[in-house]
Amino acid sequence: MINGLTASQIAEKLIQNDTKGASLADTSHSIQEKYSAGLMAAFEKGMEAFPKLNFFIVALARKKPLFENLFEHQVVVGGMCPRPNYDQTVFRFNQDTGNLEHLWTIPDRQLCIDMLEAKAFVPLLEQPLLEYVVKFSDGTLAQWMHEFNRLQVQQGLKLAAINPTEKNVEINLDTTF
Repeated sequence: MINGLTASQIAEKLIQNDTKGASLADTSHSIQEKYSAGLMAAFEKGMEAFPKLNFFIVALARKKPLFENLFEHQVVVGGMCPRPNYDQTVFRFNQDTGNLEHLWTIPDRQLCIDMLEAKAFVPLLEQPLLEYVVKFSDGTLAQWMHEFNRLQVQQGLKLAAINPTEKNVEINLDTTF
């Protein structure tokens, strides 16, 4: 209890205050700005941690336990490509081209199931997401991960030299949406 209020009362007040006066466009713009700032911070950390190597930026969406529609986003930078998983977006910085490449986005488990069961009814705008879901389901993304990691080792990143607590850079975005 804080100031005589229970956790659920505090949450209810926050939800009510959060929606007052904010349009959907304003909220969406704010979320996009914070997400972009988090990716930019991750990119800068990756450039410091892996100055001559390709690196990966992983954006993770985590549902808040008490609230069904609230998400916390976290961005992690690492030298190895992560295993594909739900609620994950992965980017790769390619040192050869100087480009940040979007590798995949995988939505939550239930949406993946729904999309796979109703492929023919997935709207045109969501077809690119469906392609990632299919590639996740059939193991193609896992093959990509192994190939990227094989290339990382060839490029000079030693698997034994990677200590996740030292080389992976975690950036917690102060966004809950």
